[in-house]
Amino acid sequence: MRDQFIRPVLCITHEELESYLKSRRIVAFKDPTNSNRRYLRNRIRHDILPLIRRSVNPSVDLAILRLSNSARRDNQLLTRMARGIQPDPTPNDCVELPIALLDNLHDAVLSRVLNQMLQTLCRPGTNLAQQHTEQILNAIRLSTSRPRFSLDLPGGIQAYLSGDHFGLRQGNPPVQGGFHLTVAGPSEITLPHDGARLRFVLQTTFDPNQASSRHVFFDAKLTPFPMVVRSVAPGDRLSPWGFKGSRKVARMLLDAKIPRPARSQVPVLVCQGQVLWVAGLRRSRLAPVKPGSGQILSVEWLEDSDSG
Repeated sequence: MRDQFIRPVLCITHEELESYLKSRRIVAFKDPTNSNRRYLRNRIRHDILPLIRRSVNPSVDLAILRLSNSARRDNQLLTRMARGIQPDPTPNDCVELPIALLDNLHDAVLSRVLNQMLQTLCRPGTNLAQQHTEQILNAIRLSTSRPRFSLDLPGGIQAYLSGDHFGLRQGNPPVQGGFHLTVAGPSEITLPHDGARLRFVLQTTFDPNQASSRHVFFDAKLTPFPMVVRSVAPGDRLSPWGFKGSRKVARMLLDAKIPRPARSQVPVLVCQGQVLWVAGLRRSRLAPVKPGSGQILSVEWLEDSDSG
């Protein structure tokens, strides 16, 4: 309803409405633009629907009405479910929700939650484009294997994954400075920017199934302490496991769609001047664990939510 007008009147046909007005001796106002075929709605009304009535389904109007009523009921239920999920308040014009909560939602509910989050930063009624919704849904579903994601949206909004949360922010976060830490021996170090940790352990056994982009293993004899954990530096290159040649670390961060302000916070493990591992992305093919390896160095990247 807008002002004193109710539109559209979906529950009755055009003929029924005209008949009602005639019985009440009410003169109907006819919008002259309704006969102008320049508008898509009129081409559908005057050309497409009559063709469907003649050649496909004489009751197509009722079929569309039933579909509309069914869709409206479904939408009301899904919207009510979405409204029960409220974003966490955060500073700096951000709204966030736990990924674990979002990942358990059906896509139909999750897409509405995403639009609710967007509308807390923008004017009411603002919705995500379908292509952006699909990109965000895929990022949330893949968050355990690809923990870093950012997407620039219209209106200066940025979608991102941060630790165990998905969020939307107004504008880009401030660029943070880099870091440089020395690891003298087996230990657990805390990274300065987000409280995440790197755990260095010497062990004698090795389970290949534990290896991942966040947990790597090296032949300890070939990776002596002290080591360095630092931000990416100009000219850094990595010889990726399973590939020939080397790649620029900066390019790897770009290809992984890590937002520019966050790239300086990705831990890079360096030993004897060589990059061994870009945490969360890929390890080097240097110092592989072999059957003859004695001690094995385990290095694991732990977020705040990780325990043990």
